[in-house]
Amino acid sequence: DLADGYWKRTSELVFFYLTETLDSSLHFVTIKQIFTECYSQLLTEIDHDFDPESAADIMCHSHQSSPLFWDVQPFLQLVGRQFPICLSSDTDEEMLGPLRDIYPFDSIFTSEALQAYKIQKSNVFFQTILDHYQISPEQVIHIGDSGSDVFGAKRIGIHACWLNRVDKKWPHEIQPDFEIKSLSEVSSILGLN
Repeated sequence: DLADGYWKRTSELVFFYLTETLDSSLHFVTIKQIFTECYSQLLTEIDHDFDPESAADIMCHSHQSSPLFWDVQPFLQLVGRQFPICLSSDTDEEMLGPLRDIYPFDSIFTSEALQAYKIQKSNVFFQTILDHYQISPEQVIHIGDSGSDVFGAKRIGIHACWLNRVDKKWPHEIQPDFEIKSLSEVSSILGLN
């Protein structure tokens, strides 16, 4: 329970940083730097002397070594036969690690490479993807598990699909176009068998 509470607070701090600080920043800040700042605040709040930079390193390492959910490969194989699939992630390059190799993605877009985050009001992240494919926003469905995924996609006119694996209640005013519990549900949204 304590770990869940700390993770929830860290997520709140990251979301606040992404939504309140980035648009006013004059230079790009990596997600590792963001996590370091957020862990610094969390560790101060809980009066713990663990090094915030070490905590951010652990977070980055755990991201790249995360196991795949059961539905990832079947989703990629089925949908990939009909549509190009790109990987878009609010991460630093190092955080992807072997995740880059789980599928021959059409393209991979990271915040570090684009020097932008999905949630930023400038829409650079998603506009770069639209420009790359030379398509209009309504031709795209973006699947993600965070508010940043939904807000950024919706702001530019992309269909937003919230992957809600743990049956949370959506806490924001802006609503996703679709809500799914597993990637296996995407095939019906796309009209695939």
